[in-house]
Amino acid sequence: MKILLLSHGNLASEMKETVQMILGKTENVDTYSLQVGEDTNAYENEIRSYVTNHQKEGVLIFTDLLGGTPFITSAKVYDSLLEENKDKVRIITGMNLPMLLEVINSVNESSNEEDLSAMAIEAGTRGIVDFIEKRKGNR
Repeated sequence: MKILLLSHGNLASEMKETVQMILGKTENVDTYSLQVGEDTNAYENEIRSYVTNHQKEGVLIFTDLLGGTPFITSAKVYDSLLEENKDKVRIITGMNLPMLLEVINSVNESSNEEDLSAMAIEAGTRGIVDFIEKRKGNR
């Protein structure tokens, strides 16, 4: 299973670096960051090539923002896959550190894309807390 982090600017590479600070070296995590002025066709081609090369082993794609260029690009790549390969690729938006830590720490040979996707969403949501409200016992 491969994990691909996509973002505007350097967020994806910084997220990977932060994950590695906490969990240690991550062999199965790659990043593509869309920089200001970058050719979006070239960006799409890089992502398409990556997904095509790794789709058989499974690719879990995390993007920073629903509706942003990294998400739209990954959705285009997904839509272009042959039907039999689509079940090995998942796209999750709203990437945050809790979800990445949970998934990257849990991924192994027996992990499947659907379970990891659900785990990411659960961990990502659970990681969003209003501290003051929680302290008051409201959340």
